[in-house]
Amino acid sequence: MPPEANSISGSIALIVPQRLVKTVKDCLHEIGSLDKRNKIHRLELDDPHIAVDNSPRPDPGISMFIVPTTWVVEDSSPAVCHPQKIKILQSIGLQEHAQLIWYHIQPIRAENTAKLVQGTSKLGHIIDQWQRSLPPELSAVLVEKAVSTHQWSYTIYPPLFLLPSSSFARDPWAALLTVDFQPYREKLLASICKAFKVTHIALNGAIPANSADTNTNILRSPTRLTPLYGGFGPDLAQPPAYEPTAADFESAFWCSTTQNGIYQTWAPRYTMFSKGNLSEKARILNLTSLTRAGLGGLNPTEISAVDLYAGIGYFAFSYIKAGVGRVLCWEINSWSVEGLKRGATKNGWTCKAVEGENKHKNLNREQESVGEDFDIQEQLVVFKESNERAAERLDEIRPQIPPVRHVNCGFLPSSSASWKTAVQLLDGRLGGWIHAHENVNVKDLQTKKHEVLDTFTALVNVRWPRSHGLHVSCEHLEIVKSYGPGISHCVFDIAVLAP
Repeated sequence: MPPEANSISGSIALIVPQRLVKTVKDCLHEIGSLDKRNKIHRLELDDPHIAVDNSPRPDPGISMFIVPTTWVVEDSSPAVCHPQKIKILQSIGLQEHAQLIWYHIQPIRAENTAKLVQGTSKLGHIIDQWQRSLPPELSAVLVEKAVSTHQWSYTIYPPLFLLPSSSFARDPWAALLTVDFQPYREKLLASICKAFKVTHIALNGAIPANSADTNTNILRSPTRLTPLYGGFGPDLAQPPAYEPTAADFESAFWCSTTQNGIYQTWAPRYTMFSKGNLSEKARILNLTSLTRAGLGGLNPTEISAVDLYAGIGYFAFSYIKAGVGRVLCWEINSWSVEGLKRGATKNGWTCKAVEGENKHKNLNREQESVGEDFDIQEQLVVFKESNERAAERLDEIRPQIPPVRHVNCGFLPSSSASWKTAVQLLDGRLGGWIHAHENVNVKDLQTKKHEVLDTFTALVNVRWPRSHGLHVSCEHLEIVKSYGPGISHCVFDIAVLAP
């Protein structure tokens, strides 16, 4: 039964299926909400002291683990705690898994109360101290009118401290972003850097769907990022209007994160990072279709995978980590290509960047064009060009690589423009899997599933005669995250295999 109302204050612990434990842990750690004073441990369903918010209790056949957080509640009634659970999941981009994740209230021992509460509102504590150092007239205004800062969320991507745009959206906090308040703002930001051991601070903003001069922001440029503290690099035009040079790459500010044991890096002023894809990255690492059994006796090292929208290596790196022998990528943003190369090197993987058919060819000296003498020894090859040329490129090098069994189409709001290419890339004898990313209205999931399946069936029948023996099915529909009210980011796992 749920916890009783009006019990002593406690901290919220999430009760998580085993397959999501690492994802939840990494996400909580990323936003500073993982309680490191308590260990993650398996849930014993016969423990009378464990109460969860869902009925019936979790299926005894599913291993569940308790993941402690630093979120504190004074009232442990379901009316208070259930919304807090949803808020936690929203803050880490996992609200779509709310039905799979329960909560438990862990009582706070007296000797730990002060430490835990301070840890919960570390940022708010710093702001409180800063407010007390302000001139009385300014401090009084902030105390009287400002919304509480104790639940402000943040994310740390070393050495970057990233705040949501809403942090300074309301008066009087908005005044801190004006020139008149710069001396006070600098003191606060310096204190935050010292406390969190970072060097840069910025306000995050949603990646706009459209760029200034096109209908679609295909480069996913972070034009709404607001640097607050530290140098983020010059205000450069985005490709293809301006192609960055090696000197630009060296002078830019780079931050990083490690997820699922995979290092990723990017220059936040010039390219995006999506933390909401963490669960999908983890899913790739555990796909049955990347095991010897799923591959019909082949080892993952004996196949190739293709990522048609590589970015800084979001999904491409997961394929390498899962043991795939060769991963081919397509990416048109020079900043993302540079981030992918740096990330691959840091992870200990060999990587080659190949200049494609673009107007500007100054990405760096190491790039080469595909030709008769083109040689592939690296684990990861990224083509800096539109994926519209991917099928042509692959035909040129197919004899040099293992069969392509996986193709990832990770573009939102729809990856449908790449589906024909994805079918052309699959090995014609063995077939494989295509992972198609789409934004879908939650009311239309099954309808969309049938539409996607019908489209791929038609594409496969055009590519290969029906007598070829490949059968098309939708093996799985994965809901990755919420993309907006009533809209979910979904992945359709399309299998094209011999029956």
